[in-house]
Amino acid sequence: MERLKEKVEKLESNYKYSAKMYGRYNRLMTIPSILITSFSSIFSFLSSSAFVDENFKNYCIVSVALLTTLSATLQTVNSSCEFSVKKIKFLEATCSFNLLSDKIFFEIQQPDSENFILDIEKEIEKIKSDCKFIPLELKNNKEPNRYIFL
Repeated sequence: MERLKEKVEKLESNYKYSAKMYGRYNRLMTIPSILITSFSSIFSFLSSSAFVDENFKNYCIVSVALLTTLSATLQTVNSSCEFSVKKIKFLEATCSFNLLSDKIFFEIQQPDSENFILDIEKEIEKIKSDCKFIPLELKNNKEPNRYIFL
């Protein structure tokens, strides 16, 4: 029973780490996109203002084109990778593993189920099948419980 508890706690830790990683990926795409869109707006304003030299206006127009293209690319990649959705899924899985850990704790304190281990294993497999995309950093991680603080 203790090994099952350790396994659930390790899975909870891994899924928590995965949620943090996907949140980080989401921010790495979203924040630059917001900043690039802001700069694009500034250059767009400058290209249409009367107090700016004509030569500088041409540079501003080219900058607006490049920045909006870059911003659209980042937004497209972010939406197609669905980092925010994956983060939410892994947070839900982490909560599910936490509940399993509590069930195991109470079962250890007061055993009352004959098929408890089989039921827990089925629940683990269900959670794992709902949330499959573990980041490569976690798969390649040799150190246990290494977290990126965000």
